[in-house]
Amino acid sequence: PLLLQTLANAPDQPAVTRAVDPLLLQTLANAPDQPAVTRAVDPLLLQTLANAPDQPAVTRSLALRMLAAADPQGTLPAVEQAIDSPIPELRPLALDLLAAADAKRFTERVTTRFDLLGVPEQQRVLALAGRLKQPALDSLIRREAEALARGQAPRELALDILSAAAGRKITTPSRAAEPVSPPSGGIPPSPLLRAALYGGDPRRGEEIFRTHVTAQCVRCHDAGGEGKQVGPVLKGVGSRGTREYLLESLIDPSARIAPGYETTRVTLPDGDLVEGRRVEETDASLTLRLPDGEVRSIPKAGLQGITTSGVSSMPPMGEVLSPFEIRDLVAFLAAFQ
Repeated sequence: PLLLQTLANAPDQPAVTRAVDPLLLQTLANAPDQPAVTRAVDPLLLQTLANAPDQPAVTRSLALRMLAAADPQGTLPAVEQAIDSPIPELRPLALDLLAAADAKRFTERVTTRFDLLGVPEQQRVLALAGRLKQPALDSLIRREAEALARGQAPRELALDILSAAAGRKITTPSRAAEPVSPPSGGIPPSPLLRAALYGGDPRRGEEIFRTHVTAQCVRCHDAGGEGKQVGPVLKGVGSRGTREYLLESLIDPSARIAPGYETTRVTLPDGDLVEGRRVEETDASLTLRLPDGEVRSIPKAGLQGITTSGVSSMPPMGEVLSPFEIRDLVAFLAAFQ
């Protein structure tokens, strides 16, 4: 904090603040004694960082978050200004901070200006509206649900509208639950999943693809090309299939298995089972790529049986991911060329 105080009072403050490491702000923002720490940081420095057009978005976001933590009410003008910021990363954060500091003020602002917001900000408003106890937000949700039923709401908001209505236990018109046609084949997904075709964030989808512990997409699909993948290579999948096909592949992987990626089950002489994708077969052996990426050559002599299953080894993602995560994953795959 003393270092930041020195920087805040330096004659060449603009040049110095441009050199402030965002990791320093991150450390302060995550400190267990955050309120005490943020009070020790000169608010003028944080204000400068939050409003500086030449600051990275992460720095401006952290500075704004720290200002709000130190003085929620006093920071409201800066927060409301950030809602209209040209920096996309600032706008949803500003909506979060305004809703947390003054739910009534948030409600008045978003209900009168909802149609002027961009789709990402409208999505954030609907997510917050599903939780805040402000009666005026019920009217907003009902209005958007009726627009969805008439086919007049942006398709990117379908999931958000239905989710917000469910969160507030608002009955929606029956047609609002049918914003898109269900994918062909398999069991049609829930209305929330059917609304996951549009509106996702490809960046969040890529993070889910690469890091989600339960889904483990990257373990079976090496999106960059041939590697240890058990499932099909996904490079170019965005140009090979529609969003409906991508959604179906996620929620019902067995509906249409890519040729060559069927699951082969081998019963060993001792009765143990081995499953994987058939890589090569000769008169003497069968080579499988196992789910963990291992390639295993199995002698055919003495095998009790070899069967090919029409059931995908990939679990239905509707049982693993939320509808919003599936929406982001569809967006990532649709953009993957």
